[in-house]
Amino acid sequence: MYRTEISFRPDEIVQYLRKSRTDDPYLSVEEVLSKHETILQEWAERNLPGPVPEENIFREVVSGETIKDRPEFLKLLRLIESPDIKAILVVEVQRLSRGDLEDAGRLMKILRFTHTQVITPHKIYDLEDEYDRDFFERELKRGNEFLEYTKKILNRGRQLSVSQGIYIASVAPYGMDKCWVQEGKRKCPTLKENEKADVVRLIFHKFVRERVSPYAIGRYVDCMGEKPPKGEHWTYTAVQEILKNIHYDQKVCWGRRSVEHKIVDGKVLEMRPRKKDFEVFDGKQPRVVDHELFLEAQELLKQTSRTRHDYTPVNPFAGLVFCRTCGYSMSFRFYRRKGQKDTCPPRMLCSNQIRCRSSSCSYSELEEAVAGILRQTITEFQVQLNQETFDAARASETTLKTLEGRLHELEQKELRQWEKYADGEMPKEIFDQLNERLQASKKAARKALEQARAAAPKTPEQIREKIARLSDALNALEDDTVSVPLKNDYLKAVIKRIDYYRPAAVRKRSDSSEPKVRGGWYTPPFELDVRLKI
Repeated sequence: MYRTEISFRPDEIVQYLRKSRTDDPYLSVEEVLSKHETILQEWAERNLPGPVPEENIFREVVSGETIKDRPEFLKLLRLIESPDIKAILVVEVQRLSRGDLEDAGRLMKILRFTHTQVITPHKIYDLEDEYDRDFFERELKRGNEFLEYTKKILNRGRQLSVSQGIYIASVAPYGMDKCWVQEGKRKCPTLKENEKADVVRLIFHKFVRERVSPYAIGRYVDCMGEKPPKGEHWTYTAVQEILKNIHYDQKVCWGRRSVEHKIVDGKVLEMRPRKKDFEVFDGKQPRVVDHELFLEAQELLKQTSRTRHDYTPVNPFAGLVFCRTCGYSMSFRFYRRKGQKDTCPPRMLCSNQIRCRSSSCSYSELEEAVAGILRQTITEFQVQLNQETFDAARASETTLKTLEGRLHELEQKELRQWEKYADGEMPKEIFDQLNERLQASKKAARKALEQARAAAPKTPEQIREKIARLSDALNALEDDTVSVPLKNDYLKAVIKRIDYYRPAAVRKRSDSSEPKVRGGWYTPPFELDVRLKI
């Protein structure tokens, strides 16, 4: 055990708490954090004038793989940039990094440049000291190796648990609660029914026995005052998820979702798509619905008209138009009047039409309105292509290059100062003074650059590119020979979102004192808020 004299005040130390894979799996996050906080505060009371103040304690409830996924740790990093903070107090070094080598390198650099020490109950790491720095780095790397090994072991253990009928997911299905049962010398997680289980049985009964559609079931359950697992109202999808859930049939599964990584725009995204092929085992939880009833529901789901595997858009505005009143997407619908064989022209209406009072519009009206907005935008960009724009763009480009050069110069100067200080060529007092001035200059230069970029007019080349993209989308929209999926792709390339608003129709009123007069209904014109990507 290492010991070092500590001269810090409690308010000069920040405390970081996070649950690790090495902690007791039967303890909740809150229990682990509370246990570790007790250990660290007892250490602080023994070695400091008092405990670490509450405002300097960061409790990481969310467990992220990287630094950017841990909000409390990001707050801590911003705080240690202040010269008032001298050290970080943790249970062990591995709590600061989950093993990602890129994050570990970033963390090392931040701690060194801010002169922040790392304190554990067993050792104090002063990263200015070469021995401590090497030891600290090895601990972080050891955490990475241990993390990968632990993932493999835990994955095998989780798979074995599922094969034995144990429910390992963190969130219980609707109508059930997670609980623990004693099996020999160990406690195993499983599921038990709660008061919402009757709603689950009702959904299955109405779908199979009464042949009620999932959409109508959702409306019925809404009228009962029951809330869905997510959101405020039961949707077709929410009911369908209940009907497909194998846990109600006393089953558990493994491999239904697996983590996949995809690179989009140079960024690594983590995705968890559903797989068709996964392992199913008998579970230890009680059966919520009868087995035969569950099987009948699965057969009916295959036959329902809403279950389609062809997701080719039939509407050029698919995924783009949303109701401003309730936030739901707008649907593309054909109607047929009673007694007529031919369908009416297609209309756009809110998919939440049962609860939303927003009025619909014809597809042709929406198409014409969007086309008009695209034409107007193209005209505005063409007006910008004049000599004044050219001159303003050139002047702005010169200004931006000057400011970027200034910022780059300051960054290089900062690097040189750090190198001199690290090599012992510059005293700490002088370094602190110069660094303070440099940081202020960098902040001012960065702010000036951001303001210049925000105010900078587009270059002629950029304007021409935007005009070309908008023209392609407009031509595709108005060309009947272009397929619907291709129209949708062109529109999504230039349009981020379209918010639609149209109040409900009202009776025509007279100018007299009479409340209403006989006659038709009046529907106000609709409004569109088109948000472009360019």
